[in-house]
Amino acid sequence: MTEEIEENIVQAFFREIYCLKISRGYTLDDNTKERLPELVSYIEMSNEQINYILRKDKEVLNRIFTNETIKLLREVSGNPYFDEEQREQLEELISFLEHRKGVKVPYLKFRLLCSPDEHSPEDIEEITDNLALLLTAPSIFKWFHSEYSFDSLTDKELNEVMGFANLALLNNNQELREKVKRYAIEKLGSKTDLPYSDLLIFFDDLSVQSVIERIFYRK
Repeated sequence: MTEEIEENIVQAFFREIYCLKISRGYTLDDNTKERLPELVSYIEMSNEQINYILRKDKEVLNRIFTNETIKLLREVSGNPYFDEEQREQLEELISFLEHRKGVKVPYLKFRLLCSPDEHSPEDIEEITDNLALLLTAPSIFKWFHSEYSFDSLTDKELNEVMGFANLALLNNNQELREKVKRYAIEKLGSKTDLPYSDLLIFFDDLSVQSVIERIFYRK
């Protein structure tokens, strides 16, 4: 939390909490096992186990956001390593924890919605809006409008792009993708800054094998 980050402490905290439970983009080699022994069983979790955790999300968060944790954070907030802005953000985080509130960060809640088999109309709306919103992110926008070129991307941008591309697959759930596409078509005529037309183009491209290979296999 004391490292330089582009987002504030509150967003970073919640991003890490959610990503820890559902993102397993590690290579489990001997070096990883030695450096992160406590994460070995987590990295090897099955999709069924991950889905179970997501369904138990509220219970998991309640165990994390205990009064003991809040008290510890209050003590830590006086650490001289924090500057004034970070200290204010930490106080904001503590307030969120005390009131059992989350932070609206694009793409966090969407990642959770991608897991269940059943999706309500509200889920479809949120999935579509978040995918379209991600297309406006600088790294993803640049990649999308360069015909999926990876040449000028930094490592950080590459991770963001691949995260988005994997999300857009929607767990290869064709029924879900059709529902999302229908919602995007419905929204095309509305006054919004979200690029639903670009999202439809991307979905169409994901049905082309050569594009899939270019994105996921770098051919």
